Amino acid sequence: MVRILLILMISITSSACERDGEKHNQNPIRIENSSNVIDIRGITHTSYSHEGKVTQRIAADQFLVRPRQFGGLRVKSINEAYLVNTSIDLHKRPDSDANTEEDLANTSTSSGSGVNLSSVIQNLAQARGVGRLTRVIITDLELNIFLNGNLRYKMLSNKAVIDFNKGQSSFNGFEYFHQDDVFLIRASEAYHDHGNNRFVIPGAFSFSSRTINRHGEGLIINDKGSLTFLDSE
Repeated sequence: MVRILLILMISITSSACERDGEKHNQNPIRIENSSNVIDIRGITHTSYSHEGKVTQRIAADQFLVRPRQFGGLRVKSINEAYLVNTSIDLHKRPDSDANTEEDLANTSTSSGSGVNLSSVIQNLAQARGVGRLTRVIITDLELNIFLNGNLRYKMLSNKAVIDFNKGQSSFNGFEYFHQDDVFLIRASEAYHDHGNNRFVIPGAFSFSSRTINRHGEGLIINDKGSLTFLDSE
């Protein structure tokens, strides 16, 4: 059992290191000069509770905002954003009354690990004086959820697309590591069901834990990290 645990920890660490290598080699997004474009290199934004504790933090190598293109036209009043090499930390403290306007990125107040990436991005946009965003595309995303200061789970994605109008978040190259129960899930595609506050893998996935290694089709991860294997129903 200890050996399997070590293998899992090495696996997730190796995966993170590989992604770090990709981040250093990835070039920033380059676009034509335009007065309607905001391009910030090396950006960090942190939100705090009334008690002075960190509730959320986002850091990226690049934050690019430009009018969204429909066909051959760009509409100035409708913006889309790009984030390159992005790390997001969300801190939950259910035992604390430390609530802010963001309220831990609108996560649930249970002991689970709910997440609303839309809130995090909008907070960043407002802090930088950016107008209304309709969509955000994130390359090389690392999401960390902390519960009372302890890492609860880590989610990695090669590419994430957050559509504010549709209330949807999709992920390519999805990895989910649960720190408490020590299991690792990998899938080529996943999405976040905002209404039910859960991750959904509609297709193939791999699952590794202390005692189980399996592949399957269809998986739901709820906000507490509980799993529903759809291919077993």
